[in-house]
Amino acid sequence: RPIWTASVLSADPSSAIRAGKVYREQTFAPSRLVADLRADVAACVAAGLFQAAGSGGRSGEIDHMRAASYCDPIDRDRSIGIWGAFFAIWERLDLVRQELQEGLGCVLIDEIEIHYVQYPVGGFYRRHIDDTTESSAGSRRKVSFICYLTEDDWSELDGGQLRSFTPAGSVHSSELCSEFFPESGSLIL
Repeated sequence: RPIWTASVLSADPSSAIRAGKVYREQTFAPSRLVADLRADVAACVAAGLFQAAGSGGRSGEIDHMRAASYCDPIDRDRSIGIWGAFFAIWERLDLVRQELQEGLGCVLIDEIEIHYVQYPVGGFYRRHIDDTTESSAGSRRKVSFICYLTEDDWSELDGGQLRSFTPAGSVHSSELCSEFFPESGSLIL
């Protein structure tokens, strides 16, 4: 058990996740960190580090699952952008991973898969299930997360809502469980 026991979340998300629900931490990333992360994203865009995002593989091919671009901020030249801002959110997310591992009583791999993703006007990520495999070896996507860096003037008309569907149903179930708006600085698990 770690010596450091202070939580980075305001509540324990484990029971919601075990019940197949989505957990939302509204003010996970402070506004200053969000501003620095936006500047980091802009620097990565300017450096040409974004590419077409694919799904179901690591080759970045364009597919029909989503229309977006992404950047791997870990493997870049650290002189680009504001590395310290990225490192700060990466560390906060790792603390969340550790809390979830303990709260859920399951193995979560140490390496967080983390990307910056941008969706253009009309962009999308179709409904899908990340991982349903029960394994003691750990899973790359046992728990997925989104930390929103949306602009402060975002409105519902801009779109970008995350929709969660009844976990008991299949990926084709039509019962909407929750809808989450992309509020800047919020974390969705």
